[in-house]
Amino acid sequence: MIKVAVAQIFCIDGDKEGNFVRIEHALSKAGRVDIACFPETCLLGWVNPDAHRLADPIPGDSTDRLCDLAKRYDVMLCVGLAEKDGDRNGPRRHDNTWSVDGIYIRLPKRRGRFKREDTGRRSR
Repeated sequence: MIKVAVAQIFCIDGDKEGNFVRIEHALSKAGRVDIACFPETCLLGWVNPDAHRLADPIPGDSTDRLCDLAKRYDVMLCVGLAEKDGDRNGPRRHDNTWSVDGIYIRLPKRRGRFKREDTGRRSR
């Protein structure tokens, strides 16, 4: 049986550090789960007008931190976030949902995945 936690955390617009603290707090309270799901744009806030300007690329600093949390809590995360992506016509910005287990970042809107270091994640 797969256990899923729905973590409806309070996200504060523009408070990325505080939102990371709230994400980790939710993970610490979730107990033994396989998947933890978080709200859309939970790092920078839903109505934050600067969210796309402040967004990170994928992979990037924010996804590295989320990978580390996934590894630490031995859980797959499903997180919605703003993404900054560059191309020959200048930077593009997206709202994206992705999942991470500390080994791979899976992007449903794109082909491929970004490999991370092996976490030693055990199967359940």
